[in-house]
Amino acid sequence: MWPQLELLKDFMRVGTIPTRWKIFPGENDVFDTQRYTYVRDVLKYKKERQKHKQKERQEEMKKRVNVALLQFINGRTTKTEPILDTQSLKQEAERVKHSNTQSHFSLFVVEDLSCDVIETLGSTFGIDPRFFRSHIIDYSWNNVRDRWREPPMLDLDARKRDWFQLRLICSRYFSNQEELGGARKEIDEWNVFRRIDVDNNEIFWDRDKRTDPKRIVNGRVGHIRSRITFWRASGIGVVILDPTLRSGHPLWRGYANWYPLPRFAPGQTPPKDYSHIPPSLRRQKSEQSSKESEHKSPSLFEDFTFWAQHTEVSQLSAGPLLYAKPLEAMLRLVCVEWLTFTDYINTRLNQIDWGIANPGFFPDSDSREQSLKKVHFWRRWIPQCANMFRGNMRQVFNLQKEKHDSEIFIPYKEDYESILDFLKSSEQRLTNLGSVVNSAISLEDARNTSKLTALAAA
Repeated sequence: MWPQLELLKDFMRVGTIPTRWKIFPGENDVFDTQRYTYVRDVLKYKKERQKHKQKERQEEMKKRVNVALLQFINGRTTKTEPILDTQSLKQEAERVKHSNTQSHFSLFVVEDLSCDVIETLGSTFGIDPRFFRSHIIDYSWNNVRDRWREPPMLDLDARKRDWFQLRLICSRYFSNQEELGGARKEIDEWNVFRRIDVDNNEIFWDRDKRTDPKRIVNGRVGHIRSRITFWRASGIGVVILDPTLRSGHPLWRGYANWYPLPRFAPGQTPPKDYSHIPPSLRRQKSEQSSKESEHKSPSLFEDFTFWAQHTEVSQLSAGPLLYAKPLEAMLRLVCVEWLTFTDYINTRLNQIDWGIANPGFFPDSDSREQSLKKVHFWRRWIPQCANMFRGNMRQVFNLQKEKHDSEIFIPYKEDYESILDFLKSSEQRLTNLGSVVNSAISLEDARNTSKLTALAAA
C-alpha cells in the first residue's frame, strides 16, 4: 500500500537498520533474504554472525531509550528525570496525553531511535510514521538496487505535514588514525545509519611529532551528515536527535556560548554560577569528574535540552508561542554547525590555493597531484551540501502550520541565506581551482618533456 514505509517496518522487526543487521529474526539461512544487502556483504556477515548473540543484541537495540521531557508553562521550563526505560516512557506519554495541553507545551527529546520509542510515542500521539522513517538513514545517493531509497515529496504535500527535518554537517577532529577508527566502530553501534566521511585534506600543520612518540598527533577531520527531526501537535512535540560520538572532539572546540555575558564592576569577581553554560563547554573540576566524562561525554542531546530551556526568544519572532524556545534552539544549533563547516571549507580551499601558488612552502607534504585530489573531494561534497541546505531552507520557510510559525524563522533568514551563498560561491571557486591545478600540472609536464627532449638530442 505504502512502499515508502517498508524500511520502517523492517526497522521495527530488526531493531536497527536492516542494511546493517542483514538477517531478520527467525531466519536461519544467510541467503534467505537479500533485500537489503549484496552477496559480498552476506558472505562477510556469515563470519561475523558467529561472534555475536543475535537475539540478545536485537533485543538490546529494540529497547534503547534515552528521552528527556521538557515542559514549558507560562514562560517557565521544567525538566523531568531522564527517561531510560520503556515503562517510564509509556507512563510519561500517557500523563502528557491526558493533561491540559492548552496551557503548556510538552516536548519529548529523543536521542537515537528504537522500536520501543517509535511504538510508544507513535501510538500514543498518533504521529505520522514518515516522521520516524525519515530519520533512519542518510545516504547522499542510492544504487539502482537499493530498496531503502526515500521517495521525494512535493513541497505542496510537505507543507501539509505536522513535522519537518533539518540536515546538518557535524565536523569532528581526531588526533590520529586510531581515534578515527574507534569513532567508525562506535557509529556502527547506533540504531540509525550515519557514516563518517574523511576529506583527506591533511597538511603538515595538522601534524605534531614533538608529542609522545607512542601517540604522535596526526590530525584528521571527519564529517557526519546528521539530522534533527521535529514533530508538533497541539501542546505536544517530539524532536529526534542523533547520538554524539565519544571519540574525538568537536572541530575548533565547537560553537561559542551565545548566552548573554554577565556584567560585573571592576574588582568584582566573576560569578561562579555554571547553570548558564552548555554542557559541552563546561570544564571538568576534578579528576573524578574527568573520569566520569570518559563514559558520558557532552552530547548534542544534552546541549539541545539545555538551550531549549535557556535560549532567549528573538524579539522579531512570535514570543507568546510556547514552542518558540525549543524551535529557536534547534535553528541556532543547526546554523552554528553549518557556520563551523563553512569556515572549515574556507580553510581547506585557502590551503589548496596557497599550495598551488607556493609549492615550495610545503616540503614533502603536498604536491599539485595531491591538490587535485583534494579539489576532487570538495567538488563532490560541496554540491551535495548545497542541496542539503536548500532542502533546509525549503522546510524551514515553508512550515506554516499556524499563523505565527513563519515569524519564528524570520530572524534567522539572513544567516541561512549567507550560508547558502557561501556554498554557491565555493562551487565556483572549486571550478577555478581545478582549472588552475590542471594548468600547473600541464606546464610541469611540458617542462619535463622539453628536458627529456634536450637530453635525448644531446
